[in-house]
Amino acid sequence: RYPDLIGTPVVREGDVIVAGFSEPLVSLDMQSRNVRWRVEAGGVQAPLLDGRQVYHGGSDSKLRKIDAVTGSVVWTWECEAGGTLGGPIKTEAGSLVAASEGSVYLIDDADGAERWVYRPGHHLDGITAGMATDGRQTVIVTNAGKVISLIVPSARSRDD
Repeated sequence: RYPDLIGTPVVREGDVIVAGFSEPLVSLDMQSRNVRWRVEAGGVQAPLLDGRQVYHGGSDSKLRKIDAVTGSVVWTWECEAGGTLGGPIKTEAGSLVAASEGSVYLIDDADGAERWVYRPGHHLDGITAGMATDGRQTVIVTNAGKVISLIVPSARSRDD
């Protein structure tokens, strides 16, 4: 029924949440196979689950925080550089998300405000691959074939 489902599915309390490239992001009840909720936004990687919240990096350059039970969008952040967003990663300071046409961004989980952006001083050619974290250290592979390791701001450095 959804021929372009390409994002890695995630399971939450009996539901499977999965995205098609162009749309939808959908939560399906695994037992009844009924749609619990649907958001008209696509994606290419797995959404991030954090308790009752779903963080979804969209193919439309938008990161959405969605209530996992109701499907209502709590906030939306849009990447000005454009491109497809990857799967967000949770850190103590917020959610990291990368853009295929941009850089890496740290988004405040409470209100969706952009707190930080990686500006290396040279062109990255975007980021498509997933990122990896270990504590505050994050490793990124750019579309230009560069491996970047950086330290994410700490939670207490809200004004950095």
